[in-house]
Amino acid sequence: MGTIAGRRYRTPTDLRSNVYAIGIADSGGGKDHARRCVKRAIYAAGLDRYLGGEDLASSAGLLTSLQRHPARLFQVDEFGQFLKLVLSQRAPAHKAAIWSELTKLYTSAAEPYIGAEYADQKARPRVTIEQPCACIWGVTVPGPFWAALEGGALADGSIARFLVFLTDDDYPERNEVPAPMDPPPALVSALQAIARGVPGHSHGGNIADAMESSAPIHAYTVPLGPGAEAAMARVRREATDLLRSHRGTYATALFGRYAENTAKLAMIAAISRDPARPVTEAEDITWAAALVEHCIGTLLREADRRVADNDTEAKHKRVLEIIRSAGEISRNALVRKTQFLSKREREEIFDALVEGELVTRSMKPTGTKPTMLFIARGAPEATAGKEAAP
Repeated sequence: MGTIAGRRYRTPTDLRSNVYAIGIADSGGGKDHARRCVKRAIYAAGLDRYLGGEDLASSAGLLTSLQRHPARLFQVDEFGQFLKLVLSQRAPAHKAAIWSELTKLYTSAAEPYIGAEYADQKARPRVTIEQPCACIWGVTVPGPFWAALEGGALADGSIARFLVFLTDDDYPERNEVPAPMDPPPALVSALQAIARGVPGHSHGGNIADAMESSAPIHAYTVPLGPGAEAAMARVRREATDLLRSHRGTYATALFGRYAENTAKLAMIAAISRDPARPVTEAEDITWAAALVEHCIGTLLREADRRVADNDTEAKHKRVLEIIRSAGEISRNALVRKTQFLSKREREEIFDALVEGELVTRSMKPTGTKPTMLFIARGAPEATAGKEAAP
């Protein structure tokens, strides 16, 4: 929806509908289903020009794609592996540049994007794209994604642009009566209406209406309905309070995008309801804020559990996650699951987790001799606004 609404609509503060999102689930969890549904719906609506490639090979390829059509959705599989590659200190220059361009494109949706200048202008002319709307939907398994964040992507704010969704159930019950494969006609019609924009609104002439990347475009301003301005003001105040209370932590990068992402999602909700005359209502703001809070809370909680600054911390967190996943686990079983540690490391980590009150030890009577159990202490999940970031 954000892609197809791209360059057609804007918020009163000139935010656009470009969104970046990541879906995380284990192998076999059905991550590809959403991507297939998106492609089928977009092709059925005759809007396949809005689909970008499913692999980002270079920054030049990314920009060329947006030059051909300045509003595009890039659906990337194995996004965690992609992140590990582009964020690595040893990443090839053409790969590392992709992440830099994605970061700049995100903040250039309301203005011309001006690319790098090269000495040979004939062979490599400067790229200029008017108000690009690049959207990303990446899917990944957990391990590579959390490993990729250990290089500082949380602290520098680059990952804060993404809405992160982690499934609560990697292996749900199978749907034995799946819906028809063809997209519903009402959905197809709605997508076509969003692509047309608001009837009677001038985007700046025929070239702009044709979605030319070189043409300035006048997006339609989606107004705020009764109560929506007050709701948005509350979100902005809450974002400021969160920034102040988390000063000095990487959480400020996440909370810095809280109000922005809320406004974007609320506008998209309004457009999806009535593309011909959209109005953002207070309930759109409430829904969007709750969704963004959920994504921030997920990232804070999981990063606290899985992202480490050094090898020692990584080993501590890995052992703790083994205990947490089990709920309680016998010492013998835990030793078997931690063979990646030396005996000395294992004992030091066990003691540190107990001393830090992250884990408790207890003795369970058995028929022969007591068994030592390690039990993870219950930890409340981090939520935006209530839990302090690590």
